[in-house]
Amino acid sequence: MFKNRFKQKELIPDTFNFSNMTLSRKYVEYIWDFDVYEIMKRYTRDVLIFHGDADNMVPLHYSKRTTTTFSSVELVVLPGAGHCLQWIMKRRSSG
Repeated sequence: MFKNRFKQKELIPDTFNFSNMTLSRKYVEYIWDFDVYEIMKRYTRDVLIFHGDADNMVPLHYSKRTTTTFSSVELVVLPGAGHCLQWIMKRRSSG
């Protein structure tokens, strides 16, 4: 995500806003080469992922990729749901 935004480490500002948070250059440099999918391979228990197909923060293809990463995973795609699933699920269950 940050590699797409900054292209190279030298272009990362000292601080910047990301999703209502202020992040530092040090943080991005630390995670620059971190491969979360390699870490996921170590997890051997069942995984259930809910992902909204209208999520504008985390693209659906990230969750789809986990279906080939985890050894036992089910992906449930929620039509029309965005990133904040807890609010959508609460509205659906109460009404």
